[in-house]
Amino acid sequence: RLQAKEHLGKYANSLDCVQKLCREEGLLAFSNGLSATIGRNSVFNCVYFTVMYKIKQVSPTPQDSKVKATVHSLVTGFVGGVMATMCNAPFDVVKSRLQAQCPK
Repeated sequence: RLQAKEHLGKYANSLDCVQKLCREEGLLAFSNGLSATIGRNSVFNCVYFTVMYKIKQVSPTPQDSKVKATVHSLVTGFVGGVMATMCNAPFDVVKSRLQAQCPK
């Protein structure tokens, strides 16, 4: 909430935000967007590890050189991370909007 446009100037600092949130909305306010966060992380992990597994299945890690093995690992992680982030972005937007909402 500290970064949301709707709340600019409402909180002096992080501690002030926590205190006002507890006082005005109760402790359950801290769980706003939790299900969206779990969903977002699930999508990311499913895509990331599936892509990495498939790449390693198609292109096994070279055993003849530590440099080649390191480069292979970096490229595999990069491709997995990019693919997972592309699939994850819409869920991240939903999560952020849910967490920034004020109670009605």
